Amino acid sequence: MDQLVYLGSCAGMFYALDVDSGRVAWSFNVAADQVRQFHGRPLIVDSLIIIAADDGRLPFGALYALNRLNGEIIWKSTTDVGLPSDVARGNDSLLYVVTFNDELRAYSLHSGKVIWSFATGWTRDPDFTPATALERPRTPVSPYVRDTLLYFVGRDSTMYCRDARSGGPVWSHHFDDVVTSEPLIDKHHVLLGLGPYKLACLDRLHGVLTRTDSLLSIALLGMAQVQDEILYLGGYEAAEPLVIEAFDRESAAARWRYWLEGDHGYWYVPRVHLWNNQAIVGSTHGLVVALDVETGVPVWRLQLKGGIRGIGDGAGKIFVGTYEGTLYALSMKQTK
Repeated sequence: MDQLVYLGSCAGMFYALDVDSGRVAWSFNVAADQVRQFHGRPLIVDSLIIIAADDGRLPFGALYALNRLNGEIIWKSTTDVGLPSDVARGNDSLLYVVTFNDELRAYSLHSGKVIWSFATGWTRDPDFTPATALERPRTPVSPYVRDTLLYFVGRDSTMYCRDARSGGPVWSHHFDDVVTSEPLIDKHHVLLGLGPYKLACLDRLHGVLTRTDSLLSIALLGMAQVQDEILYLGGYEAAEPLVIEAFDRESAAARWRYWLEGDHGYWYVPRVHLWNNQAIVGSTHGLVVALDVETGVPVWRLQLKGGIRGIGDGAGKIFVGTYEGTLYALSMKQTK
């Protein structure tokens, strides 16, 4: 199978590019279905690539299964609500996405039919204009599958664990504080950033709160884990994330911190990207930085044009996507 890199454009186009040349192998236009934005990561399943689309807060959404080699549409499922999350896969040929209305849906991998759904009941208060990260609920968070269990954070500040096959409840845990991050799920625990300046640890199988630690910053967006070290993008109430911090789970202390200083804006990527013992992040003003995960010391820095919106890797390259619509391929060498 050819080596391709996939990306979505907010102009309503989804592309497959040759990893070596950047040549467009195929493209797919979603505008006919009244959607034009891709906020979640696609999912590759054998010969298929599954993509979810939305149109901001407008009442349009779609889920597509495409042939990953030629872009031929296998099936599509349109809906009256946006699908802004990553697409996750279960063990029973089910796909999972979260809608803008805080509803978790399970789709058939083979047909695109909705098998079951679960809504948290959260609704937007039209008269409430939150001012800080401690007041506003996060935009919809992607679902995560571990074994036979399905996890997602509702905008009602509740962590839900559902049976991945039936959608039935396993456990839920409500927080009095606003959940500020995506969940980080390992073998035994679910970790969540909470306002103000906290990291909560739940037992993964039972939902019991086992530990709460204090952070130096508010954990925003996605987190990453390297052994017992948690890496997160941090901010301060109304401010956007300006720091990346490595937090030691055993000692509950910061191992290192790296500040974004000067005229570089703020961290713009949705999560820390791990590659070759490096934590790679990007800013609104085009700065890409790779930090040694053990020390926080920069391994390399690169200035590009446009806000850095996505980072991935494959075939010995780092791929960097910008908000303005340019994709960069960086040739990398393993250093360790």
